[in-house]
Amino acid sequence: ALCAAGVLLILPSVSTLALSPLRHAAQDFSRYVPMLPDLAKHQDILVRSDRAYTMTARVEMDVPGTVWFAYREPADRPLIPELAGVEFPQCEIMAGSLAWINELISDLEQADLPPKTKLFVTDILSAFWLFGDYTPSARSAPWYYGNLSGLADTDFVLVPKCSFVTELRNILIGELSESGYLLEPVRNNELYVLYEVSQP
Repeated sequence: ALCAAGVLLILPSVSTLALSPLRHAAQDFSRYVPMLPDLAKHQDILVRSDRAYTMTARVEMDVPGTVWFAYREPADRPLIPELAGVEFPQCEIMAGSLAWINELISDLEQADLPPKTKLFVTDILSAFWLFGDYTPSARSAPWYYGNLSGLADTDFVLVPKCSFVTELRNILIGELSESGYLLEPVRNNELYVLYEVSQP
């Protein structure tokens, strides 16, 4: 009975290990695109095209100027986040990572930033140096660890209007507001706000 139970417990994992090479070989790779298209050595990192390009987002409708705004207070919504006089909509992207990064990088190229600019991005997808001519900030982290790591070595702060983790973006907006750093908006469009950073 113990042997039978052990076999039953391990059978799903063994089946997955045995079948995964066959599934991989039969995969239709025309449905995939490179996640890092500008890095020739990493063309084997792929993402499904529908996940990469389907732009879907969850947004708050009870914003000022709409009929739904009257319900914001009864619903106990938090205040709309603001940084250096700019309000940010509560918008969270559910899919479309590659389309999002492509458009932001393309727009940043029009901003005529200096080569090897160091960006501090208030979102989970923040390694812009993988997609364009940017440089990671010293002591920056690929994830959020509870502080503004890398901000002291940053040229610009980029706050997306619609982010992948809105809660994280809002936390970082709050920390930036209390940090003492001087943030001057230098580019504001439907995609993001770019702030020039000055030491406190």
